[in-house]
Amino acid sequence: MASSTKVVVNAPVKFLWDAIVDIEKYPEFQKDIKKVEVKKVEGGKRIIYHEIEIIKRVFYILEYNEEIPLKKFTWKLVDCSMVKLPLIKEFKVMEKNDGFWELNELAPDKCEGIYNIDIKLASKIPGNITDMLTRKSLPGMMNSFKNRAEMLAGKK
Repeated sequence: MASSTKVVVNAPVKFLWDAIVDIEKYPEFQKDIKKVEVKKVEGGKRIIYHEIEIIKRVFYILEYNEEIPLKKFTWKLVDCSMVKLPLIKEFKVMEKNDGFWELNELAPDKCEGIYNIDIKLASKIPGNITDMLTRKSLPGMMNSFKNRAEMLAGKK
């Protein structure tokens, strides 16, 4: 399921970029992210392990790429945890988690971040959970990036 959303930030684009690319700090301001760990860095690419808690703890690895510094930041799923639930054999929770941030300067002290995600959860997971992850949790996540960028810029 592909989804896109925007956030307007009252700070220069550099501060939103800094909030987005500093993945190691996500657990400090993203409530569902419990742990991140850098596994590999190669040029503008990073392989990062994530633990999130949404209904159940899920582990996955994403490859991030700073395609155009201060402009476009992409990711793609490398691997996802196997989860064992009662009455169901082990399965991967996510089959796809690809996306990107695109940043645009609106004014010297104002920018927008456009967040695009294409996520596909395992077929055994009800559609309402996919909907919750992509549509219902996005506003809170976007607001946390807005708050983080504005805090980094000294606006909060």
